[in-house]
Amino acid sequence: MPSEPGSLSNVYNTIRPHWALRLTLGVYPGMGLKEARESCNKLRACLERGVDPVAWQEEQERQAAEVKRKEEQTATVAQLVEEYLERWAKPRKRTWPEDQRMLNKDVVPRWGKRKAKEITRHDVVKMLDEMQDRGATTTVNRTLACVRKMFNFAVSRGVVDVSPCLGVQAPVAERQRDRVLTVEEIRAFWNGLDKAGMDEGTRLALRLQFLTATRKGEVVTASWSDFDLAGRWWTIPVESSKNKLAHRIPLSSQALAILERIKALSGDSPWLFPSRIPGRHVTQTSVDHALRKN
Repeated sequence: MPSEPGSLSNVYNTIRPHWALRLTLGVYPGMGLKEARESCNKLRACLERGVDPVAWQEEQERQAAEVKRKEEQTATVAQLVEEYLERWAKPRKRTWPEDQRMLNKDVVPRWGKRKAKEITRHDVVKMLDEMQDRGATTTVNRTLACVRKMFNFAVSRGVVDVSPCLGVQAPVAERQRDRVLTVEEIRAFWNGLDKAGMDEGTRLALRLQFLTATRKGEVVTASWSDFDLAGRWWTIPVESSKNKLAHRIPLSSQALAILERIKALSGDSPWLFPSRIPGRHVTQTSVDHALRKN
């Protein structure tokens, strides 16, 4: 008997080429059972209406991608800061807390509620001028470098079309330092640490930095996995090195003795100098504050 117009068999004949296709609803556990049932019911409803479920699903995905793109393009600077830290800085930089500190101090208070795409080169220059007016020196250059990285990240994500840092020069001229400590100064520094008003972890960090001639950031971000105590080597990984090259530091007997004292303090932490915040190491600024205080 012929099928009545609009009957389910007519619908089946209309979309029969797609009837045997398998459709992926989602990936577990990203999509739970409840969401999978709801999606399945929507696709079944498409069949009953004579709508191609494959085309319908593709359109839904296209619309979702378009919504996400528009949301990214209207992201505020505060949202951009959070995304930069989570998706770029934290996976790549052990010193990401320093980026977080600089951005939260000078960027978010100024621009946090503004749209990222509204920030101009003039805004960047004005921020740097204000930092210099309050007495900041090389910190201005470090902040500019961090903001430049963040907006380059924004360009790569399609949040902004052009970085507002393009063409902005570092405002403070930095000179290569050739200052060295005299024997008397070395003695005063080493012995003075015993009486300095700072916690034992900071004191040991300064001693280790002195004995290995390494950078402060390389010391405070060091993890025990970087050390071969039996072989007397410390391998500084690429992500912790300023020049982005891994290099090995020989460990003297004095340095090994300091590392034993550090281990007694750090316990089972993966970091030599763990922060009070679980899962993190101390920051460079904590060492800076201790030095200025003393």
